[in-house]
Amino acid sequence: MRLEDYAASACAVQNLCLHLWSKGVATKWSTAGVTEHEGFWPLLGHVEAPADTQVVSVLFYGLVDEAPKAHRKLGVEDVLVDFRHEAP
Repeated sequence: MRLEDYAASACAVQNLCLHLWSKGVATKWSTAGVTEHEGFWPLLGHVEAPADTQVVSVLFYGLVDEAPKAHRKLGVEDVLVDFRHEAP
């Protein structure tokens, strides 16, 4: 898999996760060993992993009763560096 393809796939997965969260659906993005389980590829209709195939993401998802409250440990001013106004 080309690096650009992997990066584009990762961006698409992140965008999907953000969209689902906005609709009240929680997700967990994994690349865990589930793809190594003997039943993984047959579940998808394959006897074994197709040649030249790489799993970028397995998403676990579910509805949440209540979304956790957003909180910041640090303020923006603590993590933002404005290089436009560097001291001489």
